Amino acid sequence: MNITALPALQFHPVLNDMIPPPSPAIPHDQLPTAEHVVMELKHLGSVIQEHQRGLDIISTEELAERIRRNHRIVSRYSQTDGDVVTIAQQMQGQMQQMQQMQGQMQQMQGQMQQMQGQMQQMQQMQGQITDQITALTALVTAQNGQLNAIAGQITGQGQQIELLSVRLDASAARAHNSANTSNALNLLRPIVKTIPNHPDPQPHPAFHFNENSYAIGTPPPDGLVPHTFEAVNAIDSHNQFDAIYWFYNDAKLARGDKNLIQRRSALATFMKS
Repeated sequence: MNITALPALQFHPVLNDMIPPPSPAIPHDQLPTAEHVVMELKHLGSVIQEHQRGLDIISTEELAERIRRNHRIVSRYSQTDGDVVTIAQQMQGQMQQMQQMQGQMQQMQGQMQQMQGQMQQMQQMQGQITDQITALTALVTAQNGQLNAIAGQITGQGQQIELLSVRLDASAARAHNSANTSNALNLLRPIVKTIPNHPDPQPHPAFHFNENSYAIGTPPPDGLVPHTFEAVNAIDSHNQFDAIYWFYNDAKLARGDKNLIQRRSALATFMKS
């Protein structure tokens, strides 16, 4: 088959490329030449390739019309050249594949649109979540500062309460001792073990409880004013005292022993210090 020179390629502005021009119109009563067939096939092939790439340079109806026109040209030419029949069959197969690919491409475009919508929703939600996290972080930071301040206040108040509790116990014991000293001096007198700076540095090795003798350090017997003993025991501190205070009835105080009364008064002053 002898093919003459084909027309020059044409620039397509949409494709920004040179493509073969379509074959010129052929009269209905005239058979197409080999040049017509080659031009039509090349032009249609370029259009199909670009259409498959998603570049809608022509409408679907126009593309279908060009395919039908190409089919007519190839069919008419096949009356003179049997080789073109094979080309026509290949073109039909390509057309079917192109239609399938177009359907798949439309499905993919639909899926892409759905995915884009989902991405926009997720971006909006992410922005809202980010704003909420920022606000919560600022709130937590502020609350942590407040909690630290409150914790410091609680610690300070706890120390004050502990100090007040100690002072309250000591005050109650001193008040009790003072009451016993002023109101029951003729009935009760504390006896202590020897400790540094004690007003009675050399006590007798044994003391008399209701005419009974007990060694120093011996626990007081039952019935020996336990209420008074427990009250004084509340201020028993190893930092200040190293003794157990015993309260008991002493007949000598009732007789007005001045020496014992003076020693009792000095001991009461020592207990308040």
